[in-house]
Amino acid sequence: MRYLGKGSVSSFLGVCLNIAWYVCIIAMAAILIAALVIGILIPHALNNSHFSLQIDGPILSFNLPSTVIKNPQALVFSGMALGFVMLGFALGIIHQLRRVFASLKSGKPFSEENARYIRMIGLLSITGSVVYGMLKAVFGLWLMHSISIPGVDAEAALNPDLTGIFAGLVFLVLGEVFRIGAKMQEEQDLTV
Repeated sequence: MRYLGKGSVSSFLGVCLNIAWYVCIIAMAAILIAALVIGILIPHALNNSHFSLQIDGPILSFNLPSTVIKNPQALVFSGMALGFVMLGFALGIIHQLRRVFASLKSGKPFSEENARYIRMIGLLSITGSVVYGMLKAVFGLWLMHSISIPGVDAEAALNPDLTGIFAGLVFLVLGEVFRIGAKMQEEQDLTV
């Protein structure tokens, strides 16, 4: 089994990344279209409809009727905004990965460009994780004030995504390894 070059595992993964790229673009377009439809064509449909909101926690799940939600349209828009922003970070990471796998297909893994792409993946992962944690906290605060249930107190928490931060740090280290590998490859090419 070949791992680099044409017809290899890296080539197959490059195709998978291309598919993921287009899926993210379609999902972002769908969010924008849905926001447009909800915001312009049916602005009062959510306020006049009967729906429920399900909130899943680590221990309990709540199914809230629309009567306890003060502004359901804003709730939907904020969820869409959160999804759109996170898809943007995913799109950035996939774009960098596509560049890396394109160079792997050509059989040149150790290049200065790959080192930059991999470092960028790390930075996007760390930034996306921090932004996601902050947006979740803001969304939680907003949700806390948008739902009124007599006798129930809600609390929003700031929980950063430590997995994404850890993965970002790993990619930053790998980027440095690729930078050193690129220098070694360049020195070897010059001596031959």
